[in-house]
Amino acid sequence: MLGAAKVVAIDKEPYRLQMAQRAGHTTINFDDVDVRSRLLELTGGRGPDKCIDAVCMEASHGAAHVHAYDRVKQAVRSETERPHALRQAIMSCRSGGEKVVLKA
Repeated sequence: MLGAAKVVAIDKEPYRLQMAQRAGHTTINFDDVDVRSRLLELTGGRGPDKCIDAVCMEASHGAAHVHAYDRVKQAVRSETERPHALRQAIMSCRSGGEKVVLKA
């Protein structure tokens, strides 16, 4: 938040989305809409200036073929976790924007 003009919280859990709304943030339920399209709509087609992955555990939502691809990479030890949320942040952030990963 620290000076951000707009904060967008992306989740599927109603209580977390409600908490973000009460704090005055825009929310996106990733089960209901395509996140990247909605972010482009909210930012005039540019994409967010910064994207922060604050999942703190493996994110496994998303398309079945992407999930299968990540599982195969794990099985052959090419990857240690499923980076779906990070991949989505990278694809959604505007060109030259910052991508930040927070892990607990």
